[in-house]
Amino acid sequence: MARSVLTNDDLFLVTSAFAQGTALARWTDGDLAAALGHLYVLQHSPCLRFTAGAMDAAAANGHLAVVQWLMAHRPEDRSPHAMAAAAENNQLAVVAWLHAQGLGSRAAMDGAAGRGHLAMLLTAGDMDAAAEKGHLGVVQWLHAHRAEGCTTAAMDYAACGGHLDVVRWLAAERPEGCTSQALLYAAINGHLPVVQFLCGDPRLGAPANVQRAIHLSRKNGHGHVAAWLHQLLRRASLSCLSS
Repeated sequence: MARSVLTNDDLFLVTSAFAQGTALARWTDGDLAAALGHLYVLQHSPCLRFTAGAMDAAAANGHLAVVQWLMAHRPEDRSPHAMAAAAENNQLAVVAWLHAQGLGSRAAMDGAAGRGHLAMLLTAGDMDAAAEKGHLGVVQWLHAHRAEGCTTAAMDYAACGGHLDVVRWLAAERPEGCTSQALLYAAINGHLPVVQFLCGDPRLGAPANVQRAIHLSRKNGHGHVAAWLHQLLRRASLSCLSS
């Protein structure tokens, strides 16, 4: 009960107006208040304790005002991982603001590396993660403003999730491409539009790969995908015979 009150701005205003300060003095979890986006609590609770996880959680949840407050008032708890957390969760406004502040800059990342915080660095995996979740806006922003790029996993996982817009964009704008797994992932999950797009690539639409996709789509109850792929093979076979 106390936690739910202390992390609700309106209830906090009412209770703190009549309280003698005991509950406020006991409240120390700054990370939770930041994660929930309760800026008023951060501004008025004198005994809060923070870790770098506060900024990570606020960034991941899109609480830009909280991130800004932490940057200004808790500089010792700044986290180079915050931008990655925001990017993975489609919080583009937070990503852009942190980038403008230089938190995810090369200098900041080099500093983190020098301190041994390798897990906190932006990597190609961040664009991969954004693509997997279908966050095209974040993928495009990272492409335009960052140099880390992505891997073939970006398109593979976007295909797995049925994110056709992301798959199309990656195919057109990024050089990494995908692996043969992209077609199989899409077929397994019944994403026919993605399957149709990927089969436009002769490498992915090779008969052996298509046969495997047919088997996997049938096995997972996606008969419409299997039927379309079967027709694709049939047309290819007839074309070869006629030529």
